[in-house]
Amino acid sequence: MKSIQVSVVVESKVSVERVENPVTCGSGAPVRSRSTAMDLSEMACDRAAASSRPRFAELMPSMMAPIRWGVRFPVPVEECTRAQYGLRDVRKWRSGEGTEMNASTQVGWRGLPYGTALEKLSPGYFALVMGTSIMSVGFHLTGFEVLSEVLLVIAVIAYVVLWVLFIARAAIFRAETTSDIRNPEKAFAYFTIVAGTDVLGVRLVYQGYAGVAVVLFMVGALLWFVFGYLLPRQVLMTRDGLPILARTNGTWYIWSVASQSLAIGMTALRPHFDGEARWIGIIAVMSWSVGVALYIGVSVLVALRIIHHGVTPAQFEPPYWVAMGAMAIAVVAGSNIVAMESTPMVDAVRDLVSGTVVVFWCFAAWLIPMLLGAGVWRHVLNKVPLTYVPTLWSMVFPMGMFAVASINIGRVDALPVVESIGYGALVAASVVWLFVFVAMLRGIVLMAIRQRHASAVNLAVS
Repeated sequence: MKSIQVSVVVESKVSVERVENPVTCGSGAPVRSRSTAMDLSEMACDRAAASSRPRFAELMPSMMAPIRWGVRFPVPVEECTRAQYGLRDVRKWRSGEGTEMNASTQVGWRGLPYGTALEKLSPGYFALVMGTSIMSVGFHLTGFEVLSEVLLVIAVIAYVVLWVLFIARAAIFRAETTSDIRNPEKAFAYFTIVAGTDVLGVRLVYQGYAGVAVVLFMVGALLWFVFGYLLPRQVLMTRDGLPILARTNGTWYIWSVASQSLAIGMTALRPHFDGEARWIGIIAVMSWSVGVALYIGVSVLVALRIIHHGVTPAQFEPPYWVAMGAMAIAVVAGSNIVAMESTPMVDAVRDLVSGTVVVFWCFAAWLIPMLLGAGVWRHVLNKVPLTYVPTLWSMVFPMGMFAVASINIGRVDALPVVESIGYGALVAASVVWLFVFVAMLRGIVLMAIRQRHASAVNLAVS
């Protein structure tokens, strides 16, 4: 069995007394205060972790100054239990770079129930709201009002809960949130907040809650503007020494989706605000145009990444489905613009948009077999386990959006065959939504069971 020698240096203004009868872990090396040498066995067992954590935590309240951790690992860091001693950043551990942290908050919050889950909350979890809201829109368009309203309730609950969790994570785990914002593989997932807000607002307009939808669209527009400049700057200007192009992935398409979602929101508001029709038309056309331009730019970057760096089966994750979803939402936004009442901006682009949405729909349909084939390549041929991850919602949304896009374009352009394809796509998207939703609930239940077990072990040890 391999072991890891970890040297921890604690800098504090207040002296810390040496722990009597020091706790041992792994090979038996004692855990002391000032200069601590911990010999951790490979992925130390829960009992060893539980027995050492309370004793180690006794040191924390007496420290008035931040702690600086200086860490060296002779063997791969993955063999160390991350949350056991409150260490945060794998790259910093491996390089030995010092990391400041507040012991009374960071270590303490991780020790609370579900603290680690909150720390690791996916930045793209608002795709749950996106996928559920668009499925609700699809059932509303096809006349299944009961199903549509049930999904609307789920989407509203998820939206509120996720806002609470995201705000709590930003306040408690500021370093992790900042790291995600600067990470090319995660930063653009925050655009799911914009898209989720706008798509939920659209469904609320259909339900008759135009006033609430206006507030959501204002929030979505503000976040779209702020994120549209903040996130790319953080990713492109804040370098961590690793190549950005090699970490370009499907989440970058959510930038385009967020822009198109604002266009859909504006078209939904148009019948309720005749006095502001001119400005609504301008915002709708502008956000649709920006979304198309962003799609082209992101597609170039993703293609360059695949050409120069390749994509392994493990790297081909569900967010790559957003490449199709971004085209589908451009179809929905464009068809809604074509159907809008007359405004100067809309009239100027109506014919152009009407032609391009058909091309976009065809391209989105062409992508589906390729994405399905990539799924077979990933899970069947290369045996990547199909387990629940939050990014699966980034697969649900594109399928639901393609269904709605097909129904929309079929009705606006009088294409009954395309509309029929939309009905079939809605059924398939419903099956996928149900599968992912059940898997998510199962994961939550298992997490609660593990949390109760861990709490019982800690209580028994203490």
